[in-house]
Formats: sequence, structure tokens, C-alpha cells
Amino acid sequence: MTRALGIAMLIVLAARPALGQTDELLATAVHEALAKDRRVDAQQVRVQAEGATVRLLGEVDTNDERKAAEEVAKRVPGVRRVENSLSVAASVAPAPGTSPIPERPAH
Repeated sequence: MTRALGIAMLIVLAARPALGQTDELLATAVHEALAKDRRVDAQQVRVQAEGATVRLLGEVDTNDERKAAEEVAKRVPGVRRVENSLSVAASVAPAPGTSPIPERPAH
């Protein structure tokens, strides 16, 4: 191998990011895309990436928000597969007397 070719190969290898770093960059890109979408509260979503597969973790308020997070993640360049492990928070009725809607007295 010539010296010039050897140096060129070293430069190419040095410029290539490590696998873990690539996963981290993809996860960051997905999280940033989620943060820009008004339908999703990105603070409730954790993102893991391995290869071109992204996993969404955490708890969101509605099923629509869960679906929106998956749609957003699928549109990020480099994502080939999304595993949506987001759960939807159980809606809890307000305690008696705490609702903003006035209660009617029982007759």
C-alpha cells in the first residue's frame, strides 16, 4: 500500500463516527423533532436509537399524542423503524368539589 493511500484510509476512518455516537445523534435528532411539534410534549418522551431503529419511551397524555410522536419520529432522516413504547396516562376524574364545572346539588 502506498503511503498516500494509507493516509487517505486513516482520514476516512477517523472521520467516520463511532456506532454509539451515531445512535446518540439519531436519538437527539428525533427528540429535537418531537420538541418542534406542537402535538407532542417532548419532555415526557425519552428516545433510544440503535442502528436505524428508534424506540420511544415514556408516558403521554393522549393516544393522539402517542400517534403524533411516532409520525414525527418516522419522518426524521436516518430512521427506518420506530418502536412506539409510549404509554397513555390514565385519565382520572377530578375529586368531588375540585372540578372547574359547578356541581349540581342532588335533589
